[in-house]
Amino acid sequence: MKSVPLAPSTENFFTLQSLPFSEAGVIRLEEGKATSDSPECHADKNQTLLLIEGELVVEVENAGQKIHAGATLTVPAGVKHRFINCGWIAALAFTVMV
Repeated sequence: MKSVPLAPSTENFFTLQSLPFSEAGVIRLEEGKATSDSPECHADKNQTLLLIEGELVVEVENAGQKIHAGATLTVPAGVKHRFINCGWIAALAFTVMV
């Protein structure tokens, strides 16, 4: 099995597998960083996230909710969203889009 380096970087999404109808990856956000400057959507894919470490604010349609390590959530296709690290350590999450 090939390991994926997740050292601090300007990248926040690391693709683990990409197929025509699905994608799996890891999101790593440093303190205060967000997945995008403003909420975005995946037009044809639901996104499920498992927060492994840290804290995130999940901004969905401009309303935010804080989640902690161990939380899971699914954002339906077509819903604008983004994730913001609101904690004191890097946030690490596994995500699947189908």
